[in-house]
Amino acid sequence: MPLRHDVRRGALMMLGATALFTVMGALVKALGDRIPFPELMFFRNALALPVVLLIGLRRHVTLRTRRFPGHVARALTGTAAMSCSFFSLTVLPLAEQTALTYSTPLFVTILSIPFLGERPGIHRWGAVIAGFVGILIIAIGQGPSARRMWCRRACRNGSSGPASPPPPCTGCSPASPPCWCASSPAPRAAPPSCCGSRC
Repeated sequence: MPLRHDVRRGALMMLGATALFTVMGALVKALGDRIPFPELMFFRNALALPVVLLIGLRRHVTLRTRRFPGHVARALTGTAAMSCSFFSLTVLPLAEQTALTYSTPLFVTILSIPFLGERPGIHRWGAVIAGFVGILIIAIGQGPSARRMWCRRACRNGSSGPASPPPPCTGCSPASPPCWCASSPAPRAAPPSCCGSRC
């Protein structure tokens, strides 16, 4: 069957797919605390199977293939990717997980060299490096810089601190000193999770 290019329809379908993926991610995030992510994966695929079969019957698609090992490899890598995606939704904020999925073009560019024999130019490598830096900023955005911002709010608001809980702190013991305000040598009564960060 020859390919038929329909830019408007394709763009609308892509927007719809993105919206539905977002809804699916939100549902996985909401249910992840109560239902194990492998069970969520099972029902996601089980509910998609009738739709795939319906499309196949409508277009008279046959399941016969000459590339069975390739389909097996595709199924295994797809299942592994879905497992990582669903698990990350249960342990990361939804916005952060969604932003990190935009690292896909970086890996596509890198893997296109051994698998497709492509040779990316300097402009594409520049875009890959810039994208990787952006992914690093997203990945460490909840680290020390977030705790420093929390401490600054604690100093501005007084000993009561801001209403939101402090970001998690790694590598610090519970006895770590609290946030120190620059205007005073004594610490305000901010929680110790600031790990001695200076405002």
